[in-house]
Amino acid sequence: MDTATELASFVHARLDEEGRDAVLFHELDCPVSHTTGRISRCGCSCPARILARIERTAEHA
Repeated sequence: MDTATELASFVHARLDEEGRDAVLFHELDCPVSHTTGRISRCGCSCPARILARIERTAEHA
């Protein structure tokens, strides 16, 4: 594997980890996630910021 491919793989793996970690910062009393069952659709500020940062980074990767 060349260096660019290895670097891209590393970045994508870290972004995947951050996406999974966003769940750890989810507020338990969030009404949206209880109705939809999805953290990505919740209104909690911390997971939303993490997921937005991941999306911005992935667009540039």
